[in-house]
Amino acid sequence: MSHFAVLCIVPKDEIVENPLANRHEGEDEWHNAYSNQFESFTLEEMLAPYSETDEEYMSIAYAEDEFLNEVLEAYKKQDREKLTTLFDEPLQRMRRWKETSTSYNEETKEFEKPTPAEIDEEMKDHIELVNRIISLDFDMGNSDDRQQLIDLFGGGYETIFENGTFHEVHKYNPNAKWDWWVVGGRWRNVGDNGVIYNLKECIETKEVPMYNTLSWFQLPHCDSKEELEAKLREPKAITKDFKKDKDGKYIEGEDGKYIPESYYTEEELFAKVQVRKQEFFSYLFPEEGWVEKGEMGWFGSSSLDGLPADEREEKINDFHKFNDMLLKKYIDDDRYIGVVVDCHI
Repeated sequence: MSHFAVLCIVPKDEIVENPLANRHEGEDEWHNAYSNQFESFTLEEMLAPYSETDEEYMSIAYAEDEFLNEVLEAYKKQDREKLTTLFDEPLQRMRRWKETSTSYNEETKEFEKPTPAEIDEEMKDHIELVNRIISLDFDMGNSDDRQQLIDLFGGGYETIFENGTFHEVHKYNPNAKWDWWVVGGRWRNVGDNGVIYNLKECIETKEVPMYNTLSWFQLPHCDSKEELEAKLREPKAITKDFKKDKDGKYIEGEDGKYIPESYYTEEELFAKVQVRKQEFFSYLFPEEGWVEKGEMGWFGSSSLDGLPADEREEKINDFHKFNDMLLKKYIDDDRYIGVVVDCHI
């Protein structure tokens, strides 16, 4: 799961300040990250097609539910031994999971594991259904019986029975980019609570040490800038590239970690480079749609992070050239502003 910033280009007369937004200060200021500082119906419409959860934009794929179809075939053959074997693993897995689970007891103020009797009660419906199926006291032709089997043992987001076969129904948005978002959020300090009134700021640059352009997980964890820079001056502080085999796959050492091929020099890490004053991973334009540097992954990583250093730099530069071309169209049109959206995926 990751948070990343998206700059959305929105007509300035179609966004208003949210009077109900958190306006905390001091130690409680962090609450401001969890409410929209500004509101815009247009912004909501622009973001909607990229939702991971909105069914209006979802595609549907079907796959056979292998487990239920095995149960179906064994039931047709009245193979009780096979049915017993099939249900043994999921019932044991369910029991093991419940044995390791805990719940908070309000009276004792402690987390407690369920007793065997409590587990038996929780699994009562599953056990009774399995016993009915194994004893053949179950009607696979009865829709209510089949639905109970689906509800208790179906493996998909949704499972249906059609043309004599159980199918898992998988719903997904092939263009999904986020599962929730908030205006400002972790980037509320950019511009005016996440609103950039002058889009020219988005192509302006500043000078920083090169190490500031590296991903967070490439850098050692330090409590201060001084401590970080001291570590970066040590030999072989940061890996630049890793060794690959003839197929282009990274080679692992005995410890399971990738084997370094080269390291950044101190001169490279501290060299002054130009970066954007306002850097965003993705942009959303009214006409051109969603534009991004790469595919966002978990914990702030992206598809760019797996690239060799030179290739990564080339892709980012190409992205900026293309994106600046799109931005210029809206910079020259003073009807638009930028809204920083904190997206989560």
